[in-house]
Amino acid sequence: MIHLHSQHSKSNLSIYEPGQVQPNAIDLRLDKVYRIKDDLFAIDEFNKTHRGSVLYPTVVGTDGGNWRHVHKGIYEVVMGGIVTIGEGEAGGLITRSTLNRNGVFLTSGLYDAGYKGIMAAAMHIQGSETWIKEGTRVGQFLLFKAETLKMYDGSYGVGTDDDVIYKEGIVTIGEGEAGGVITRSTLNRNGVFLTSGLYDAGYKGIMAAAMHIQGSETWIKEGTRVGQFLLFKAETLKMYDGSYGIGTDDDVIYKKGRP
Repeated sequence: MIHLHSQHSKSNLSIYEPGQVQPNAIDLRLDKVYRIKDDLFAIDEFNKTHRGSVLYPTVVGTDGGNWRHVHKGIYEVVMGGIVTIGEGEAGGLITRSTLNRNGVFLTSGLYDAGYKGIMAAAMHIQGSETWIKEGTRVGQFLLFKAETLKMYDGSYGVGTDDDVIYKEGIVTIGEGEAGGVITRSTLNRNGVFLTSGLYDAGYKGIMAAAMHIQGSETWIKEGTRVGQFLLFKAETLKMYDGSYGIGTDDDVIYKKGRP
């Protein structure tokens, strides 16, 4: 991982203050909040129909600041500043610990090399009513060194070519590496996201995740790109020997279907 503020980084953020610079990342300030509509979301390989969103109103507090009084649900949020991702790097948003510990968390797709634009995420309110002031630091931007096969050329977020792993549907993790599944930005911005455990060095098998539908009815066509597989260099103390993967009982369940 590298720091977005570092002189060694090829990436940059257009607006931030010294107080936002943390030891390993830059804090991101909340700019705009949108309520995701309950309209239909549909996606296949060539088309996508967004639920859409509307700007969420602000409430002027006693301190004169603009506050958002949000309730349980999903909101689209935009952070302050424009991010530019340099070649050989990639990044993503994570939630600040204070929000996470109070049932508020952000999910975001990957920011590929070559991307330049706003930083947006889905904000999930899992608890009761929540007040968040505009300009509050709600997330952090993490930046990584990343092998770049091509520069970003999508409408936003992801757009990588399928490789052999995706065509075969089986992933093999080598020694000194580990990986995981993340959500494509289009799904995330419409209240659909994936969660996945870590794929340890030595694992060989299918890639599985839990898909969370937080909004209303959703149509997804078989074969649609819904996630990405991220691979990291990782210190390996031992190779994977768990109960998932090719040749295990769980592998048989996926081939035949769960009862």
